[in-house]
This record gives sequence, C-alpha cells and structure tokens, in this order.
Amino acid sequence: MKFDWLNGMTTLVPGGIVIFVSKWTELLSDTGLTHPQWKVQATNLGVALSTFLILIIAFFLTISGGRYLMRIAKTSIGIFFLALVLCFVFRELARVSPSQANADIYKLMWYFAYVAMLVSFAPAIGTIGTALKYATLPPKQ
Repeated sequence: MKFDWLNGMTTLVPGGIVIFVSKWTELLSDTGLTHPQWKVQATNLGVALSTFLILIIAFFLTISGGRYLMRIAKTSIGIFFLALVLCFVFRELARVSPSQANADIYKLMWYFAYVAMLVSFAPAIGTIGTALKYATLPPKQ
C-alpha cells in the first residue's frame, strides 16, 4: 500500500499543520506540567519542533510507503509517555530540592522533558490515527 503523504502535505497549507499541532498541544499547556517562567517559550518551541517533525515523518512515510507507520506511532507514543512521567518527576524534584542550584537544574531538565512531550504528542496522535484508519480499511481488489 502506497501512501501519498507528500502530496497530502503539500495540498494542506503549512498553517493547517501548525493549527493542528497547536490545538493538540494546547490541551497540555494548562495541566500544571509547565513552570510559569517558561510556559509560553516551551510551548512555542514544542509547537515549532512538532510541526517540523510531522513534515519529516510525512516525507519519510511517502518514501517508505507506510511500512513503518505503526512503528513510528508506537515510538511517538512511548516517547510521549516517558516525557510525561519525566515532567512529573522533575517538577517534584525541583519543588523539594534543598538548594536553588539543584532546583534550577531540575527546572531545566523539566523544561526539556516538557518540550519532548509536546514534540512527540501531535505526531503520535496523527500517526496512530492514520494507522488505525488504514488498519480498518477493506483490502483493495
């Protein structure tokens, strides 16, 4: 089965991809997983990197014909959940840290875990949705 991802991505306006990513990442921005000092900056970086990653995945799936669709979906979901757990861990470590220097290190690691979570979230949703769609289609005659 050959996916024409590149054609699909070029017919969509790149702004549509940014809106798609922004709407999905908006769900995570007010959950208490962000620090008020870097909430907007981290969210914007996550949206930009996630949009770029979606375009790379679409190009790769165009070349590979969709053979790796489920593998990419599972990997994205795994990275999302790992980064989500790390966000909670680093947030708590920053909160209970005995020194400000250690707290700043944990906040930085928390920042990167949050960005990684945002970067993997929209591709995970997009690829698992596409994988489920193509898994339920009847075979072509």
